[in-house]
Amino acid sequence: MSSFSFPDIDFSLPPGQRLRLLREAAGLSNKEMSRRSGVSSTTITNAEKGRLALRVPTAVKLASVMGISPGLLLIGNGISNKGDPAERLRNVRYMLGVT
Repeated sequence: MSSFSFPDIDFSLPPGQRLRLLREAAGLSNKEMSRRSGVSSTTITNAEKGRLALRVPTAVKLASVMGISPGLLLIGNGISNKGDPAERLRNVRYMLGVT
């Protein structure tokens, strides 16, 4: 887990802007975040620019690098209101590490 000072998180910001704010607060470049998380730098860039909504598995990988809850990246993403209820349940279980 990283140890950094959280900025004040403005949950009215789009999720991508929060991702960038938190990544920068953790002192991570896009390239370093990509290397540590296994998520492509293109995906990170597209998420930060709002071109791509983060899926739960990707948010979990990015959040784990920063030592934060994936929920900080997913709030406002519409994740809880989209898709099949069974898929939403699988996503929540995945986030919690429950199989």
